[in-house]
Amino acid sequence: MKYIDSKNAGTNLINAFVTLTLAVLGLRVVFSLLDADTTNSLVRWVYSTSEPLMSPFRNVFSEYAGSDAHVLELPVLFAMAAYAVVGVVALGFVARTSKSKR
Repeated sequence: MKYIDSKNAGTNLINAFVTLTLAVLGLRVVFSLLDADTTNSLVRWVYSTSEPLMSPFRNVFSEYAGSDAHVLELPVLFAMAAYAVVGVVALGFVARTSKSKR
């Protein structure tokens, strides 16, 4: 059994958080573009899970409503970009601080 390397624990934690966050937000974008049925349990779970992640970005942009009920949620795309940038900065910080400890 391989144990978690404590030197990489911070990097692994940041990568896991950013990856899961982007996956959930990405599913939200796809579901809203494809007008997914909100009574479906998976769709409800994605929307309810992504709601707290979206709260800081809720009123940054308005949603773009395409034809029919298809919606491009621009705030979600902005949130994805922001979380990715924060993740990269955090990884850089962790890498820089771990080098200085050596």
